[in-house]
Amino acid sequence: MSPSEYLPAILGGDPGSSQVFADLEDANATMSGLMRYWNSIIADFEQESIHLPFIVEPGIDGIPGRAWARGFLKGTRLAPEGWSDLWDSEGDGQLLSVSLVAGELDPTWPTEALTKEKEDELLQWMFAGAARAYRHFADARREFADARYDDAIEEEVDDYYPRDVCSAGAEPTRAGLDRFVNLDAPADFIGKAALLKVREQGITRKLVGIRILGDTQPAAFE
Repeated sequence: MSPSEYLPAILGGDPGSSQVFADLEDANATMSGLMRYWNSIIADFEQESIHLPFIVEPGIDGIPGRAWARGFLKGTRLAPEGWSDLWDSEGDGQLLSVSLVAGELDPTWPTEALTKEKEDELLQWMFAGAARAYRHFADARREFADARYDDAIEEEVDDYYPRDVCSAGAEPTRAGLDRFVNLDAPADFIGKAALLKVREQGITRKLVGIRILGDTQPAAFE
């Protein structure tokens, strides 16, 4: 899922809208904070540990973790593909605890006050479920990243160079930088599958530099 799909849900509006941020400084600070927090979550998951999110007590309806659980479920509905299989295969109840705490599995739950021990147990189960979901979608994330690699690079180039000026894209092989990318190394990385495909099929476009001798030409807007 790309940032353009999930950021509006986090920020409560289109990031490009003037109503979302007070000014450019506010936008930069907010986005920087989001990226640092996301990177800390990924670091925990990649180490196969459980990320401990911020939990505000006493929580919605006096249930710690209810806001987090509802936010988690909201996120799953932004990209529902694959989640149904994960929910159906859920056997130990880790992910089901998220629906329970969110109040969706049983709106009448809990029928009595939770003990501190039960609250902590439910939080641990929810966070373990989130880590399990991250591992479950590992292959899908890799495939998504590889499929978007070329398009993402070309979109980035297009932000700076109009397509009629530079239409070759900036993938390493097209830019003549493939000598710096060792595709035969055993290590895996995002975009490797796409680059291997490019190497196999060859390139049809290439970035080149052009040196024009003579007097400096005026810019197009002059």
